[in-house]
Amino acid sequence: MAQSARFRQLERGLKRLRANLLPKTFSPVGDYSPYVLDKARAYRLLTHAEFEHFLEERCLGIAEKSVENWLIKKRHSRTVLSLLARCGLKDGEKKPDQIDGHIKLALAKYRNLITNNNGIRQHNLFTIIPPIGIDESDIVDTTWIAAVDSFGYNRGEVAHKSLGARVSIDPRSELQNVTQIYSGFERLDQQIIALR
Repeated sequence: MAQSARFRQLERGLKRLRANLLPKTFSPVGDYSPYVLDKARAYRLLTHAEFEHFLEERCLGIAEKSVENWLIKKRHSRTVLSLLARCGLKDGEKKPDQIDGHIKLALAKYRNLITNNNGIRQHNLFTIIPPIGIDESDIVDTTWIAAVDSFGYNRGEVAHKSLGARVSIDPRSELQNVTQIYSGFERLDQQIIALR
């Protein structure tokens, strides 16, 4: 199965975080030192950042490439049509003179969506992915979406609480969650490749 260069970069980043932040072997009874648990919390935060960055870069990259193909070669695509439909001109906005202007405006609005994104929860996925031409109903599967949403929520629990209000965490479960989410992003990468 072909993977994008950006997905391979995600894979390398996740492997590095696993090696640096999680224990080599897991406790059979879940007994870990505070140091190991703090590193597991860091693992949650940093893997979330890796997933979010992948999502944003991969989707923006395909949008920019599709618009470039239109502007240079006049090659239409599902992505360009979707950008126009989902990020195009709204009532009351000044209309560009030509179709190229409409497409550039839609891309600028999409870039703004990406810039203002903050997470990988369900609403983030359904804001970022459909404008590139993958409908909500085509986004991997509901189990994966629920896992990503939960992971995003749990990341927030760690990121927005002090160490004094420590969030319970299990390093083995964190690795299992990341592995499941990784698999879904791999399938999403395949869907993005198919857009070409």
